[in-house]
Amino acid sequence: MTRYLPLLLIVLGNVVYHLGQKTMPKEAPPTSAIVVAYLVGIAACLVALPFFEPGWSIASARPALSWSTVLVGLGAAAIEIGFLLAYRSGWPISSASLVALSVVALVLLPIGVRFFAESWSWSRTLGLVLCLAGLWFLRQK
Repeated sequence: MTRYLPLLLIVLGNVVYHLGQKTMPKEAPPTSAIVVAYLVGIAACLVALPFFEPGWSIASARPALSWSTVLVGLGAAAIEIGFLLAYRSGWPISSASLVALSVVALVLLPIGVRFFAESWSWSRTLGLVLCLAGLWFLRQK
């Protein structure tokens, strides 16, 4: 797998995701819509399973049963419901994700340095300042 293929998948998935969230019918209850979306996601993962994990079995999935996967599931549900509610409250598709992910980056920067021994540099400091400036420019009217 090339280095950029995962990023391409992330970008493509995010574009499809945000288009789906932004065009979700207003009459669809948020949690019901997310449950249906997760069922589709589960089906897509089952179809992809043989390509990413040849020889997969229930026993080989045991390491995935951890507190980390619980956190991913809880975080994913919060993200899904959060974006759906943000779009319904009037956030534009052109900036909702950018604002949210900039704030996430600002929160994760010190966590990465403190708990995961990630390095800090002047270029990261400049990136932090640019994120803050970007958030200032993107503030809603």
